[in-house]
Amino acid sequence: MAPRLFHVSEDAGIARFDPRPSPSTDAGVIGTAVSALAEASVEVRVLQEF
Repeated sequence: MAPRLFHVSEDAGIARFDPRPSPSTDAGVIGTAVSALAEASVEVRVLQEF
């Protein structure tokens, strides 16, 4: 089964996550990308935000 990925934002009005340049040149990402969290990490990330 393919892993489920999630996008998390404090802005509930976002209808679509558009790719953007990586915020860090150390990330090894070439071009644009959308950040995503694996399902197992979503709860931990959301709890860290609040």
